[in-house]
Amino acid sequence: MATQYLEIVSHDAAALTALYERLHGLVFGPPDPDLGQARVATQADGTLVGIREPLAAHEQPIMRTYLEVEDIHRAVAAAGESGAVVAYAPTRQGARGTFAIVIQGGVQHGLWQPAQARPRATAPREPRPSVVVFVSDVARVAAFYRALADMVEAHADEDHVVLEVGGLELVIHRLSNEPSPVRDTAGRPHVREDSYLKLCLPVASIAAARAAAARFGGDVRGTQCEWEGRGFRACDGHDPEGNVIQVRERAAGDR
Repeated sequence: MATQYLEIVSHDAAALTALYERLHGLVFGPPDPDLGQARVATQADGTLVGIREPLAAHEQPIMRTYLEVEDIHRAVAAAGESGAVVAYAPTRQGARGTFAIVIQGGVQHGLWQPAQARPRATAPREPRPSVVVFVSDVARVAAFYRALADMVEAHADEDHVVLEVGGLELVIHRLSNEPSPVRDTAGRPHVREDSYLKLCLPVASIAAARAAAARFGGDVRGTQCEWEGRGFRACDGHDPEGNVIQVRERAAGDR
């Protein structure tokens, strides 16, 4: 959702023009007949800001935002179906494009279809922090982490699954030619306590994470093993292949 035009109507348009020039560094052009004789400034992203006097005695001062739409006729029709009153049907404004105004909830909503869509720069996405866990059973371990920390699956193929939570990517990757984890007679994996790394994940509730871990073949230790520090409460555990993990919830005082 992008703003195409911010329209300000005032009985003292000159004073507001000077105010916006001083506050926001805008540079306003001469009165534009396509926009009701508004003096218009164009921001760096292409958004227009116009300030004008009322066009009729009944017009009241207002600040009205016109949001850009791809098809203004379809947008107005959808607004009408939602119960909005069409105050101004789609109307061409010279070379600027086509505008409309609908009213709902006592608020005027401006719509604008520009004559030519303006290009919008999109910042390249920075690489996210990522942790890779090598396992023998990708599907089982991925299901465990999805349930444990409410992670979202971003990608999956035959040899790896990418999960996301809180800006972190967790990659569950198949380790080729590796034997299955050592398990005891009860089927529990040998916990790799001697690992140099521990994956710590935020959770809404340690208790809920403990239950989820048990359902999906892992473990979060009992309440006697929980501890608090730096605004969170934590407890260690392990995934279905014995990799040591830790889950963290907000400390009681920070909720």
